[in-house]
Amino acid sequence: MPNSFTTIPNFASTLLGGALAIAGGFAATFLAHNLQARRKRREALEFSKNLLRLLRCELEAVREIYDTGIGKLLNELPNGKLFMYRLALTEDWFSIFNTNAVHLGRIEAELSRQTIKVYALMKRLIEEYRINNVYIKEFDDATAESRLRAGDAQVAAKLQWIQDLIRVQTTRIKEADRALKTGTDELFTSLEQRGIK
Repeated sequence: MPNSFTTIPNFASTLLGGALAIAGGFAATFLAHNLQARRKRREALEFSKNLLRLLRCELEAVREIYDTGIGKLLNELPNGKLFMYRLALTEDWFSIFNTNAVHLGRIEAELSRQTIKVYALMKRLIEEYRINNVYIKEFDDATAESRLRAGDAQVAAKLQWIQDLIRVQTTRIKEADRALKTGTDELFTSLEQRGIK
């Protein structure tokens, strides 16, 4: 017959062992969850940095192409002169941005806002150039018409009106160009402050 004095310590040790096993299980689960959460935060941070680095590379490449092409012509244009150059844009120059726009919510809010602003400013500049392209085409057509109808006051007035439109549009292009440069410089400064070069 079992002694009741030995049964109580056996029961207590079994109960204590079970409690320690449960506590150890909770601790192991907590530790595993903590490690997994840290790993996910590291991966998310790494993903954000890599995406921002790619976006920066795309912006630098587009800026270099622009600054050595039509942007150079714009910057060399004397004040008051008409910008009579067409922008020929046939490709999607923002492929990294367009394919990764869905991930911008995973990036720090201020950097996300600045990035979206820069791409919106680029699209604004392109739109200003496209409008100018239309005016240049109309100017070319009116110039050809004025050769056929020399001395026609109506044609001369149309030609002057189109030149005025191009003059206003040249100002709008220059304003959009300045805004884009400022926005891009601000974004690059923010990226450099976070070690993204």
